[in-house]
Amino acid sequence: DLERALATRVVQAWAAALEPGVVAPRAVDPLPTDRSESASTVRSTSFVQAPTVVVDRAGDGDFRTIAAAVAAVDGADTTIRVKAGTYREALVLSGHVAVVADGGAGTVVVEATGAPAVTVREGAPLVRGLTLRVVANDAGGLADVAAILVTGGSPIVSGCDLSSSIGDGIVVRGAGAAPLIRECVIHDARDYGIYVHTDGRGTFERCRVTGNALAGIGVKTGGDPDVRECTIADGKAGGIFVYENGRGTFEGCTVTGNAKTGIEGTGGGDPEVRACTIADGKAHGIFVYENGRGTFEGCTVTGNAYSGIARSEEH
Repeated sequence: DLERALATRVVQAWAAALEPGVVAPRAVDPLPTDRSESASTVRSTSFVQAPTVVVDRAGDGDFRTIAAAVAAVDGADTTIRVKAGTYREALVLSGHVAVVADGGAGTVVVEATGAPAVTVREGAPLVRGLTLRVVANDAGGLADVAAILVTGGSPIVSGCDLSSSIGDGIVVRGAGAAPLIRECVIHDARDYGIYVHTDGRGTFERCRVTGNALAGIGVKTGGDPDVRECTIADGKAGGIFVYENGRGTFEGCTVTGNAKTGIEGTGGGDPEVRACTIADGKAHGIFVYENGRGTFEGCTVTGNAYSGIARSEEH
């Protein structure tokens, strides 16, 4: 049964660790320590030497579905290695569980219908190398349906491909939500690529956000993300939209080729933008209006169809 299979794998992993001359397998490589080191980064080291279980939809593993493995480990410090294939399920992760594509990025697809592919409400789980996508159901679009929905905790998401045909790529909602999203591609969402709201936070590093129907990044209602060295490109609307008292720090980002304004602040939106390039948009480079604010330092604004920087009390 599932419990026996899990127990067997755990015993085998720890027995290997205790055998002289044998080093237990590392569940994940530690994230590099650099200027962006955070509490989430430090927590990632807790996955080293965690016991491992294997998911294989063909049956050559401990579980056939990721959800069954997640339920069995119940948030414990365990690595779930997923063999190549498409898994049509929706995952709810917690604790310090790690879900890792065994064959590397692009080999594992998690496809959810009408619900987030991954939901995190607490803990610091890790997701690495997965393709996460949401497809429509008969109900159509629903609020906060995203490839990843974070309403609490500090998950670490690395090297993933995220899309949603009925919602956002990533939603971060609530004061307790603070993910670390690193080197992911967030694309072709029906709404925002990344949507941070209702006091959500989080760190986004070296991600590519492209081809989304609304702004690549939307921030509102006290949302305050830290966005570093990301590319927000070729959106069907604007690049970054900060509104209704949203905030956010954007540093070293490239905002280019979007169909509307590169960076837009309105309704008390107050971003801090440093050392960014805002280029080749189809409207203004930067547009602040209707009680919008913002700090812009050391930026390059070039090649936009309208003004490089515009301010107005009216749209």
